[in-house]
Amino acid sequence: MRSQLNPQRISMLRKLIIGGILILTFAYVFFNRYGFEKTDSKMEGDEYVMQRDFPIEEGEEIMFNDFTTKPNTFKGLLLKGAEEGAFNLSNGLLDMRTDAANSIYGVHEPNTVSGHFYAEVAFTEDDNVGLALVQEKDGQPDPTNFTSMNVTAYSNGTIAVQVSDCQEGRYNVLDNTGKLEDYSRYRVTLQNQYSVPYDSTDKKIRIFRDEGSGFFHFYYAVKLMVNGEWKHGWMELSPSKDWADEGTHYYVVPYVINGAEESAHAGFQYVRAVQKPPVDRQDTETGFKVTKRDYNWSGQSGEGLVLTFGDHFKFKDKDVKFVFWSEASYVPAWHMNNQLLYTYEFVETWAERGCYEPMSDRLGAYSSVEVLEDNDVRKVIHWRYILVNPDYKTPDHGQGTDMPQVDEYYTFYPDGTGVRHIVYTPKLDTEFRKWHELGELIVIAGTQSNPIDHIAEPGLTAMNLQGDTVNFFPGEAFDKSINNWPQVIQVAHFKDAPDAYCAWSHTQDIPDTYGGYEVSMDISWHHTGYQMVHWPVGKEPFQEDFKTMGTWQAQVAHTSLCGIEVWEDGSDLWLDHYKTNSEGRKHREWASLIGVNDPMDLEQTRNQVKSWLYPGVVKTLTEALQFESIDYYKKELVFKQTSKTDTCHFIIDPTTEDTTVQNPVFRIKGWDSEAFKMYQDDELLHPGKDYAYALTDDGLLLWIRTSFNKSSTFVVNKE
Repeated sequence: MRSQLNPQRISMLRKLIIGGILILTFAYVFFNRYGFEKTDSKMEGDEYVMQRDFPIEEGEEIMFNDFTTKPNTFKGLLLKGAEEGAFNLSNGLLDMRTDAANSIYGVHEPNTVSGHFYAEVAFTEDDNVGLALVQEKDGQPDPTNFTSMNVTAYSNGTIAVQVSDCQEGRYNVLDNTGKLEDYSRYRVTLQNQYSVPYDSTDKKIRIFRDEGSGFFHFYYAVKLMVNGEWKHGWMELSPSKDWADEGTHYYVVPYVINGAEESAHAGFQYVRAVQKPPVDRQDTETGFKVTKRDYNWSGQSGEGLVLTFGDHFKFKDKDVKFVFWSEASYVPAWHMNNQLLYTYEFVETWAERGCYEPMSDRLGAYSSVEVLEDNDVRKVIHWRYILVNPDYKTPDHGQGTDMPQVDEYYTFYPDGTGVRHIVYTPKLDTEFRKWHELGELIVIAGTQSNPIDHIAEPGLTAMNLQGDTVNFFPGEAFDKSINNWPQVIQVAHFKDAPDAYCAWSHTQDIPDTYGGYEVSMDISWHHTGYQMVHWPVGKEPFQEDFKTMGTWQAQVAHTSLCGIEVWEDGSDLWLDHYKTNSEGRKHREWASLIGVNDPMDLEQTRNQVKSWLYPGVVKTLTEALQFESIDYYKKELVFKQTSKTDTCHFIIDPTTEDTTVQNPVFRIKGWDSEAFKMYQDDELLHPGKDYAYALTDDGLLLWIRTSFNKSSTFVVNKE
């Protein structure tokens, strides 16, 4: 039997609503007529929209109700049980009650949602609350077909989050594919367990329908005190395949769930649904820019710092770009297409339990990016992170005050070549001295593919500047003598995307590139067929100390082609070959050339690397100009004016190194004029077409679009 609210209370509620509408109408007219400022609000077209204390990201908000400004359009819906319940809206709160044991009672608005979207509710207490997506049938919600998640509390105060559904009248089918072996992944008890260091939610839950893969994803909001500050984020339960027909619409249904209590209550603060873009926007005409915006990949969305390229980049029309994305803990990656990301990974170490790395920082507590330099010549992006495990513990946690910090600086030029400059400042105020990685070559597949689908044969090439070349996946067995090469150049090959390369040098003639400790290549456990889903995007609890393996192609997954490591270990690891920062802490630095090239064009990649390391002999022909150095971290030749001059004249001769110089970069300290002409071998170069320039506080920056293997003369003349 349906339980009703008191008729007198309903009458009073109606009067309050009508009175409230009249007051709001009067206030609106008054403020507009007399010109009062509309603080904390904005106009969008002809609609007056109240600002809220949570962000609206890129996407169309197709439903929102905070139970204060809209009339009651809800209808009750029994999802499970013999009796229904009651609901009330007042003072910004939707309150629901059901007195029937083993029942689920919800409410819904008349409008539905479909396509690629998420629905979300905020609630007051971690108990008896849930959110369902109920299929529409004949213009009505169908309670025999819904998916949902709920939060309940045990009598001892322990909080549980779980998925519940009903498929064609059968409750809790959950995985209708039959592939999932561990159904416990549809439920989590928040007891500060490994990789789930929480004992409550952050009072929000969300269901995301990925239209491309046809799966539902279930998220619960969490918060954690990290280093004295509250950090907020999301955790995930196992996904479930949608069984509805294509084009089905859904009702968004907040609900109260009652296990075996006499009565169960649930309070909600808002309900919303947001339609999301399934792919990222096209950037083929954006040009050489770095933009902070919502980034969308394989149906997933989050904050991104997106680096795009212009006409000097050969893969501009393929929309290849470089991204730092919140859903990947800002670990930078090449965006090859909507199903393929590729990253060089990060610095990583190991201690008591798990991997200590930015991949573990799911709340984004320590991982951050900022743009240091943004001009027509180059973009410099600083990425900073702390090495923590999934429980937000550092090595020797609780001992000492040092935090294992990494600063990475990515410098990119218009042709897409870049330098990854690593500064590793380890924790040294305890006995911790473990070895560490500088990176892995990771292939990330979207929700409609697996990593192996993107990897060509061979999948990886290792080579040096002396002409040695070894292929893997398939190819030769790994030979550790590769690590004795003066350079190790690693090129990943893909089926429908450019090659991506990184180059490491550990020769004594260029100490700046490796900090005194050589880089080792490792393929001991790596494989093209892995499908690891603990990162990026995936936020399920770890099934093992180091990883969670995927079940469905519909999960974003990654595999690793090889590792780049520094193996030296022991108590004497930091007694030599280090630098000291302004705080007195020891650190080391490495540099790696990175970029993309045409598939299997290994010679061009060698040319890029050799041009970075050995551009040739540099000679100045202007008396007031001095060649200062090669800055390997910025891939630039640095000149300095010893006195004011209107002409800078110099020669680069690559024949001594047998180098083909590719698109060199010059920095002329002391130059102070934007009015100049640029010549190469007496030929006038044209800005934009032949070169890019920027006048900075330090002088003139020049990037020249050229290729030469013989002595070449450059002249910069003031006009």
